[in-house]
Amino acid sequence: YNPDFLIQQDLIVVTFDFRSGLFGFLSTEDESSYGNYGLKDQHAALKWVNSNIKQFGGDPDQVTMTGHSSGSISAMYQMIYPKSWGLYNRVICLSGEVTAELGSQKFPRKMAFNVGLSLGIETDNSTELVERLRRMDIDQLKHAQTKVLIAGIPYLLENGLLFTPVVERDHEDAFLTKPTVELLRNGEFARVPLITGTTTNEAASVAGFVNIVRFVLLLYEWSPGLFPNQLNIKIFNQATWSCKKLRRKYFKSGSFVEATDDELSQILSDLLYTRPIINSASFISKYSPVYFYVFAYRTNYTKQYLRDGGIPVDISLNGVGHIEDLSFIFKYENQVLPPEGIEMSKRIGRLWSNFARYGNPTPTVDPFLYNITWPQISPDSKHIPHLRIDTNFSIGENFRMEFIDFLNQLSKDNN
Repeated sequence: YNPDFLIQQDLIVVTFDFRSGLFGFLSTEDESSYGNYGLKDQHAALKWVNSNIKQFGGDPDQVTMTGHSSGSISAMYQMIYPKSWGLYNRVICLSGEVTAELGSQKFPRKMAFNVGLSLGIETDNSTELVERLRRMDIDQLKHAQTKVLIAGIPYLLENGLLFTPVVERDHEDAFLTKPTVELLRNGEFARVPLITGTTTNEAASVAGFVNIVRFVLLLYEWSPGLFPNQLNIKIFNQATWSCKKLRRKYFKSGSFVEATDDELSQILSDLLYTRPIINSASFISKYSPVYFYVFAYRTNYTKQYLRDGGIPVDISLNGVGHIEDLSFIFKYENQVLPPEGIEMSKRIGRLWSNFARYGNPTPTVDPFLYNITWPQISPDSKHIPHLRIDTNFSIGENFRMEFIDFLNQLSKDNN
């Protein structure tokens, strides 16, 4: 990603890498390998920024932590890590959230031993497993990781993404010892202003994946464990009952087999992105200012650019998919935006830079931003306002709340 668009707003942009995959998140759930090393790398980077940003003309008291997708999940993890508090004073989370199925893994120990088995390590001793893995060549480890990841695709909703953050046993250097939803509900996070949001149909960016979703949804009827964890489905009868309710709510045909690709992508978007993002925004708004957006600016040139780069965006699906908004924030390599795209990028840059400076994306009436005032989410209101980012900016409310309320009630009924 190229920071040109943000630098043009007179912002200093710092990016960093961290250990990912099994190198950053392999966990045996004990002292052999607690996991969450990638999150601790991020914390170290935040400490570096705090100590050194003055040397680059920055202000350690004016740091905005920003991330998209897994980066957004990472930023929110830093929000709930007490040792990172005070190292930033604003947060922008784009299309990602810590309580979602994509934000953590359910069976880390099992996955760690699966890696070992794929490398011929037959042991049930975690110390032996980790010691032998550390002696492996890095390419062997990468190959083993790929095999385990591919094998886990049909169980994505059941297991969550593999090699992601885990709840650790309580120890001196633990990063996370409680479930993330518990921390957010109880206000155990950095109470700083937050921008968070989603595109109109996140799953529209994954062409072909909807057929995997169709297959997994068919399995729901007789496999309760395949349901997203947040729906609290534990037994066969709950799976059958919930499945019927999902079909009736989301599909005109009432059938997983006959559901359209648009319907399938929308249920996936709601389960993995929209619902957890909105729920977390509501939790956080009880303690901090929260600004919620919906990115609805649909253009074929961004979709085609992503397709040309090998990302299987389905142009035929309705809505704006995952990562389609990024081309207006971070300039992609060799990307050429038309004039209207450049204007959109400048407007988003104005919002982000206002937020970084003032903690408010629209501190004054600005004709360049269509004179809108972006309202915060009110913790006492059932209505959730949002900024709709489209050809023009507008203020709306209750984005997909009919479906989010339905899923929340389904979760309560199964509890």
